[in-house]
Amino acid sequence: MTADWAPLRILFCTLGYPPGPGGGAEHQARIQAEELVRRGHSVTVVCPSAAGVRSATINGVRVRRLRWPHRWWFLQPFTYLPRLAAFLALRVRRYDVVHVHIASLQADVAVSVSRFFRRPVYVKVAGGGRGRETAPLAVVALLTRYAGLRKATRVQAIMRGKTERAKVAAMRGGGAE
Repeated sequence: MTADWAPLRILFCTLGYPPGPGGGAEHQARIQAEELVRRGHSVTVVCPSAAGVRSATINGVRVRRLRWPHRWWFLQPFTYLPRLAAFLALRVRRYDVVHVHIASLQADVAVSVSRFFRRPVYVKVAGGGRGRETAPLAVVALLTRYAGLRKATRVQAIMRGKTERAKVAAMRGGGAE
């Protein structure tokens, strides 16, 4: 380490983290988080709880799983998102940057709360077109496109096609990378 480099305290907001249910985005979040820890940064992940999996430190990454009623899976957005907002309101000042790994309603919550406490927010979107991250809930996707993406400090767009990249680059507020 040099004198002009300091390790960051990074908070990842994801919709899952191994072990537990998930797919490619959750696997990618684990790889990124572990690499950041390997490089000397402190990484905490906050995500919904998964049946049979507890909060723990995994390969140097602190994983905080927020409880929600698993029996009623359809209520997850209405129970997890307020818990995420409360978690952030109480703890976001402990972190140098907030990384939202999937652009969805959690991005709206994380960006709103983090910006209120003057913390930079980095949102990764793997696809903004039909059938991608912001499309499944079309009505609330409008909110995510406005609050979660435009109000983010930075947006990373991983997608196909120049048209989609141009849409992200044209957003006010956040810069596209």
